[in-house]
Amino acid sequence: MILAALAGDLSPLARAEFLITLWRLTSGDSQLGDECRARCREGFWVVGRIGLTGSVEGAETAADIVEFIDLDEERSAYYQSLLRERIRARTKRRRAV
Repeated sequence: MILAALAGDLSPLARAEFLITLWRLTSGDSQLGDECRARCREGFWVVGRIGLTGSVEGAETAADIVEFIDLDEERSAYYQSLLRERIRARTKRRRAV
């Protein structure tokens, strides 16, 4: 349900809250965490899109989720690199202003 909500039109606050909740669920070591990671892998495009087009905070949370959801090593490293580079670029721009 969280991924479906994140795929829709949400206020920035609601999007941030859902993304943080997804991070909490995917980082857990319980059976629920395993199920959430599996579902998040299936809907990875939603997390990736938010990370690549949303706020810096959203990109940070998305990068953390990518780390937890057990993508294969190459894909995980690739997406984490893209997201972390986006964070660095956006942070540099803010400082320059």
